[in-house]
Amino acid sequence: MEIQYSLVNQTSDTAGTVLVKGVVQNIGLADFLSDPNQQSVQLWADGVMVALTLFEDLAVDATVTVEEELGWDTESEFPPVEHYQLIVTYDPDILLDDKVENDDCRFSNNSILRSKAGIDALFD
Repeated sequence: MEIQYSLVNQTSDTAGTVLVKGVVQNIGLADFLSDPNQQSVQLWADGVMVALTLFEDLAVDATVTVEEELGWDTESEFPPVEHYQLIVTYDPDILLDDKVENDDCRFSNNSILRSKAGIDALFD
């Protein structure tokens, strides 16, 4: 699970359009199997959800992504975002479904936080 920053286009030395992409990969040894609408990947910007991708089954090594594109200026006194957070959410029924192939009980694996420093670095 990671949050990636990339430059879509640069309009000046300090400004442009940035793509923020959250990537979740099944790194387990078995496919993740579930029913529709039981989980999602959410991208949050300073406590506000900005993008959502629902997913169902996820094969070994397969990925699911969520993304947002936004204007950025490193010289702005008020940057649009200080931190991004990527969260995998699960319907409570997933914990009760007895599908042992699903590694869905370690909630510490289901969220990451990344600062805007990576976005600013795109303009260096």
